Amino acid sequence: MVIANGQQHFFADDASGSAGHWFWNPVNNAITHDIWMTSIVGEPTSDAADNGQQHLWARGSDGSLQHAYWDSATPSVINHNVWAPAGSITGDPASIIIGDQQHTFATDSSGSLQHWFFDESQNTITHDTWATNAGLVGRPTILVDDTGIQHVFARGTDGSLQHFWWTPSDNTIRHESWAPAGSIASDPTSVFIGRQQHIFAIDSAGSLQHWFFDEGPSIMTHDTWATSAAITGRPSIMVDDTGAQHVLARGTDGSLQHFWWTPADDTIRHDSWAAAGSITTDPTASFIGRQQHAWATDKNHAVQHWFWNETTNAMTHDTWST
Repeated sequence: MVIANGQQHFFADDASGSAGHWFWNPVNNAITHDIWMTSIVGEPTSDAADNGQQHLWARGSDGSLQHAYWDSATPSVINHNVWAPAGSITGDPASIIIGDQQHTFATDSSGSLQHWFFDESQNTITHDTWATNAGLVGRPTILVDDTGIQHVFARGTDGSLQHFWWTPSDNTIRHESWAPAGSIASDPTSVFIGRQQHIFAIDSAGSLQHWFFDEGPSIMTHDTWATSAAITGRPSIMVDDTGAQHVLARGTDGSLQHFWWTPADDTIRHDSWAAAGSITTDPTASFIGRQQHAWATDKNHAVQHWFWNETTNAMTHDTWST
């Protein structure tokens, strides 16, 4: 999901195995759709750079790492290059843009954590391995804390939650385990809030698990946001303007489930945003203005969109098809 020039841009694997792009333009309230790359599998990852470029990375059907981007200098062209050759990755990539560097992480067939980054000032793609034969699987998640440390969380093949981090002061990668084997059954997702690192994932019982590390007292905390909630896949997080934390997750019945924690009373609440059969892919959530947004695709690969307007206390649903 990318927000650029007031436009909302959503990317997903479409019915043809291509990276589809849908965007809503507030000027004419219209949805536009195009294809950014072909022959991909899994879900792509996107981000916006400070120079106005929009970037997309995806796993090629041959295990390559594919990259496409849009630049305002050539607005009618989608630029494309390959960051890693066939056989490089087996998990969907995760991306983040930090200053003038574009970073992408993915796991490979050996369970190693691979890392690529492009430095705009040097115009060079660099590759290194953060963890070799680490027993990882699936799509990692990335956050950067207030000191510039890069944190990557990944799911172990044994259902553990693994944490890797790089410190710029000594250029060192470190590792620890945040949760033991059997703790999670889905790819984790993360967000940095204040001075806290928050991680959410779903376990084999369909419960929503939450870990967070508070950098102030250096304390790790774990709690369960929802027990046996019949949810699956990779959840998505957004934080609203009141500091409330919202997690959207796909129900095992194809519903869209919403859990949120309010700091005012330290309470976790739950409601359903969409009925059974509404979605078949994991949701993407984003807080825009005073609106809580969620997107996912359905069984026909149509993009479904919901948003809650805090000002009017109203929920809206539309289909982003063209």
